[in-house]
Amino acid sequence: MSNRQHLVSLRMLILGLALVPTGLVLGGQPLYGQPSAHQPPIDIAQATVQSERWLDIEEIRGEVIYHGAQSRSAQIGDRLSQIGQGITTLDRSSAVLEVDSTIGRIRVAANTALEVDQLTVLQDGAKVTVLKITQGQVRIQARRFTNPNTRLEVHSPSGIAAVRGTDFGVSVTSDGNMAIATETGLVEVSAQSQSVQVAPGQVSMIEMGEAPTPSRLMDRQLGMDIQRQEFVGGRAVMKIKVDPANRIVCNGETWFPDRDGLLTARIPSHQSYLRMTVHNPLGETREHVVWVDND
Repeated sequence: MSNRQHLVSLRMLILGLALVPTGLVLGGQPLYGQPSAHQPPIDIAQATVQSERWLDIEEIRGEVIYHGAQSRSAQIGDRLSQIGQGITTLDRSSAVLEVDSTIGRIRVAANTALEVDQLTVLQDGAKVTVLKITQGQVRIQARRFTNPNTRLEVHSPSGIAAVRGTDFGVSVTSDGNMAIATETGLVEVSAQSQSVQVAPGQVSMIEMGEAPTPSRLMDRQLGMDIQRQEFVGGRAVMKIKVDPANRIVCNGETWFPDRDGLLTARIPSHQSYLRMTVHNPLGETREHVVWVDND
């Protein structure tokens, strides 16, 4: 499968530190870009106070690596409390993190790298939680915040997603593609000086140097269509079509489609059938059994 190289720059205003052209807004309130009249910029350097913050590892499935002073196998009860600490989930593995004070839960899917970028408390009691996702998929379920300055953000190589009492998922490919799907709440995604709102049940995608795609219904059927199968050079070659915002996981590999939802998979000849799992950006999955034609 060939993927175009992507470079999407979503420069945003983070907590009023800078004014830049692009941003993400939830619930109709600007979280990035120009601050609203009801929410003046916050100078974090002047406003932070000393307070212990952390993320607890509540659940582990499979093999999860904890990155602290040294890397080791993660354990339930481990805490991420310092900048640079994080976890990596391996194939067929996952984890659930609880943000302190039950701000929210973070479900980390397989083959995801997550790192703490900021854990602070402002003088007004607001909590700022910033996480980096360099690849993989997370789902954020956050309670509605009572303090307007409280933030829970996910940073990826191609953009930023912010939570203010909502349920949404972010999927990031290794080459920077980003898909954002909303379960509850409202997300506004901006890039290239254009914005779209992603309502519950909808999805939007961001590609290199382009504005977000118009929001549309998210695929929850998680279907896939084998459009062509042939035997080439000792391997079965399949042309597969899925929803462009989804991905397929098979034999520990993750396959991403192009903007039309097409991908090409090359299968070793010794396999008579495959289990392919379709994932959407919320982390919902459906498994398909596909028979391989080796003739």
